Amino acid sequence: MIKKILKIENVGKFKNYAPSGDVEFRKLTLIYSENGRGKTTLSSILHSLKTDDPFLIIERTTLGVASSPSVTILLDTETTSFDSTKWSAPYRDIEIFDSTFITNNICAGPYVEHDHKKNLYRFVIGDVPVSHVKRIADLDQESREVSKELANKESLIRQAMVLEISIESFIQLEKINNIDEQITGKQEDLKAAEKAHEITKKPNLKLIPLPNLSVSDLYEVINRAIDGLSGEAIEKVKGHFKSHHSDSIESWARDGTKYLEHNCPYCGLSVDGNDLVAAYGKYFSDAYLRLANDLTNFLKNVRSVFSDKAIGDIQGAFESNSLVVEVWNRLVAIYLPDYSVSNAQDAIQKLRDVLIGLLEEKIANPTKQVDAKGALKDHIDEYNKQLQSIKSYNDSIETANKSIELKKRELTGTNVQALRSEISHLENVRKRWSNNISHTCTDFVDLKSKKERIEDEKQKEKDALNKVANEVLNNYQADINQYLEHFGVDYQISEVKNSYLGGNPSSTYKLSINGVTYELGDPETPRGVPCFGNTLSTGDKTTMAFAFFLAKLKRDPALQKKTIIIDDPISSLDNHRKKCTVSEIAGLLPTSKQIVVLSHDPHFLFSIWDAAPKDSINTLNILRSGENSIIGPWDIEQETQAEYFKNYFVLSDYLEHGPNGNRLRDVARCIRPLLEGNLRICFPGSFNRNEWLGDFIKKVREAGSADRLHVLKRWESELTQINDYSKQYHHEQNPSGFSSAPIQDSELKAFVKRTLKLIGGIYQAPLEN
Repeated sequence: MIKKILKIENVGKFKNYAPSGDVEFRKLTLIYSENGRGKTTLSSILHSLKTDDPFLIIERTTLGVASSPSVTILLDTETTSFDSTKWSAPYRDIEIFDSTFITNNICAGPYVEHDHKKNLYRFVIGDVPVSHVKRIADLDQESREVSKELANKESLIRQAMVLEISIESFIQLEKINNIDEQITGKQEDLKAAEKAHEITKKPNLKLIPLPNLSVSDLYEVINRAIDGLSGEAIEKVKGHFKSHHSDSIESWARDGTKYLEHNCPYCGLSVDGNDLVAAYGKYFSDAYLRLANDLTNFLKNVRSVFSDKAIGDIQGAFESNSLVVEVWNRLVAIYLPDYSVSNAQDAIQKLRDVLIGLLEEKIANPTKQVDAKGALKDHIDEYNKQLQSIKSYNDSIETANKSIELKKRELTGTNVQALRSEISHLENVRKRWSNNISHTCTDFVDLKSKKERIEDEKQKEKDALNKVANEVLNNYQADINQYLEHFGVDYQISEVKNSYLGGNPSSTYKLSINGVTYELGDPETPRGVPCFGNTLSTGDKTTMAFAFFLAKLKRDPALQKKTIIIDDPISSLDNHRKKCTVSEIAGLLPTSKQIVVLSHDPHFLFSIWDAAPKDSINTLNILRSGENSIIGPWDIEQETQAEYFKNYFVLSDYLEHGPNGNRLRDVARCIRPLLEGNLRICFPGSFNRNEWLGDFIKKVREAGSADRLHVLKRWESELTQINDYSKQYHHEQNPSGFSSAPIQDSELKAFVKRTLKLIGGIYQAPLEN
């Protein structure tokens, strides 16, 4: 018996869980959890505890953490721990019903695979060793030889195929007398289509790249004053520079001051006490050096923005457009304004040269006043004029590209791939009826018939070996069908028996619906053929899986020492099946040691609580604590008395028993608040208190792909129709007629049924945000 989960670290959303409060597991433990909080993670932990499969936990290691997962669970007589690789003591006395049970033993999506049949066989009766008689061995050998011949014929047929299709489809291709003429005609059609398709690959027009330079930043750096520079230092240093009659002496001296210590780096003489050297230190202040650095950086920016490559890119884009226009002008009317590239290049080059001269002059002598505005005015005016011309040209480019895109979409209307497929199909027909392949197809059909006859005979031989196993399975079938009858489904299982497909024992069965028997089918079953995948709803499959599970428990001699874990058994079930599920779970209490039920549906858990003795029950909740999921006590009575659940039970009881004392109008008024409550629970924080269902639907309609409400778009139409019906019975949305709006029992029943089905679907929706 599981008594308490003492620790869960770094497993899914259980980053660091330790128990707090009364969270002990009792004979009946009911655990409520919203979707995405960790219910499935807890089920996987218990699966791992039973099987000692470490990967069931390792695969759910919390993302973004360095530490390994760790779990500690208190059992009846000991404590068992998972230390990232294994359990110290696995607990085998557990039977678990959850989505993993369904996926492993019943079906994966619409299909019942061979692995499901093998797993179900082991689940029911275990591995039964079977000794094959000599005849079966001989038939196996003969079957393998025929299979080799079949594989050889199939290889020859596939090598001849032009379009890859199934062997059966290829063999069944009908002969066409004028096949060569048909292929030639289709090939001509393809050439015309490909020519149109090729045009759509032509490029669009390019935008002229716009140089980007801040004139205001230029003026600021050129006209910046150097704070704190004394007149005495300026006079002494400037006088020394003037005596050398060179414009570059200042930058030379500035660079040299970095190497001055006690001696001159050039002549080696001491500079201690030298007034001129001291004046250098004041002259080349931090503000002076910052200005010099900013000027240098601005010069680099000018050379980059107005580089020869940038100017050349303007010419390149213009020349490229001239070529593209010649192509598209034959198909699309394109207007581009007159634009002189040479004028733009000339304006940019002149502005660049003047800027570089001014900046180099200023860099050489940062304290010198430079008349930037006077020197640049005409050049900047011409530069801005050219930029405006480029912008006008680019506007025309964008207009032209829109016309080009429309033309491309028009040309892509011809389906080139469809024509290629048609040609490939015709070539397949020609290959199929060529002399050598035609004979091969005949041989293949004959060999396949021979193999089928061998397999039929082998199956007859195996029937004698199946008697004991089938007797067990037949009893199991009777139990399953009894449970299915309790659940009120309109199908049963039939012909349950064992099989030896692939050499290993497995179980197989069929479906019986309205007296007609159907095969389970598999991924190869043709469309339109009734089978498991297309005759059973999601709720039917869940019900069948639970019936299989209950039938095993019924015949388990060790059930009294077993802990039964049941994780959300009511997915897609209607109200009656939910009630039957509650009844079956309650019926297991006297015969099993412990039952743990996990669900996202609080009123389902309440129904179990209400039906069970209260002497040994605990109700728990998986909830969020910061970024961590924890298991805490849960007051099931308080939680299930909310208005939401009252509305639910009014609709549920009406659907099953009729009005039962309620006026039809009162029942109709429960529809909208139930849907609003359901959406608020599933998407907390997405809807305001003063918003109605119509506001909810508008938000869903406008939700983008990144919005958490986007997942509800699949139900937008259904929500709208139900809202349009129900709002006529509410004063705030139908103030003059809410009390007199006509109401019919049949119509109300239909909308109530749709409402309950809809909230079940929304509960299953993934919370993507």
